[in-house]
Amino acid sequence: MRYAISDIHGCKKTLMKALETVEFQRGDDLYVIGDCIDRGPDSPGVIDFLIKGRKEGFNFHVLMGNHEDFLLSSIGNPEVYSSWMFNGGNHCMNQYLRGHDRDYREVDMMNFHKFIPRSHRDFLQELPLYKDTGDCILVHAGLNFYLEDPLKNSSKDEMIWERYSEYHPGALGGRGLITGHTPRLRQKIEDDIINKQGHILIDGGCCFYKQYSYDYGNLVVYNMDTKELHFIRNCETNE
Repeated sequence: MRYAISDIHGCKKTLMKALETVEFQRGDDLYVIGDCIDRGPDSPGVIDFLIKGRKEGFNFHVLMGNHEDFLLSSIGNPEVYSSWMFNGGNHCMNQYLRGHDRDYREVDMMNFHKFIPRSHRDFLQELPLYKDTGDCILVHAGLNFYLEDPLKNSSKDEMIWERYSEYHPGALGGRGLITGHTPRLRQKIEDDIINKQGHILIDGGCCFYKQYSYDYGNLVVYNMDTKELHFIRNCETNE
């Protein structure tokens, strides 16, 4: 089976529950379409799990999201670093700083990356912007469908920051489009499947379970083969 999931945002316990719910097996494919980190309680744990899973032979296909790019672009750039901290990176950095007796406000902005394991930085730097499975294009945020060839010519910023892409199946040769990035209500996500829109947005706002209660707070798993949706309620409430 092939599964797509997005915007885990450091919610490792919920990720584990999601894979258990769909009975993910060795030999299945998991497409993680960006934003593994920030906001939630265990970003390093999510990255560790994905790296270890790959080494153990699991088919984890992980894409670049705007939050991964935030971290990488912050290296050597204090201005970007400050923006990253304001957009959830503060939680991520504090998790990497556990055991160092300090928090993100006490770290030299030019050297923060030294607290992030090299293996994690290497993993993030190697993430592709999109994945073509033959019948679907998976990308974190979207594509620019005003371009003659959206997949070839969309910029990196468009692929990781675009919102509300106007999907044109002809521009992708009839392939579907699966994105995350923009949190959506469960009913809206289900409507995409019912109406066979061709563009499925699967960010259920997993990390916003405290702020918005049951309006969001779902980690969504989409079975690309059966077209089934699984909504996993965030289970990080004790963090």
